[in-house]
Amino acid sequence: MEDKIEIKKKFKNAIASIHEIFKNEDLEIELKELYNTNSLKFIEKSICYVFYNEHTYFNNTYKIDIDIEDNTNKRLGSYVLYLDENENFVDEFFIIN
Repeated sequence: MEDKIEIKKKFKNAIASIHEIFKNEDLEIELKELYNTNSLKFIEKSICYVFYNEHTYFNNTYKIDIDIEDNTNKRLGSYVLYLDENENFVDEFFIIN
């Protein structure tokens, strides 16, 4: 079973990935303009271990789910990151509401 330190590390890796996406693609600026907000918050929603998925490349991975909110706690979207057991990147999804 995972301990709290490893779980926090997985969330930290997911949030670092979000910042990389924002930095490389100016998405943060676009989101702030689209939703007329000056700040974004990342809410650690869940980590699930995927034993089986119809898309086999997700089997035996960690699914890390982060909500993205504005400064009024309005949900703007989410980010889902899949990592393998060694915390290597498998796939990611950035979803805008």
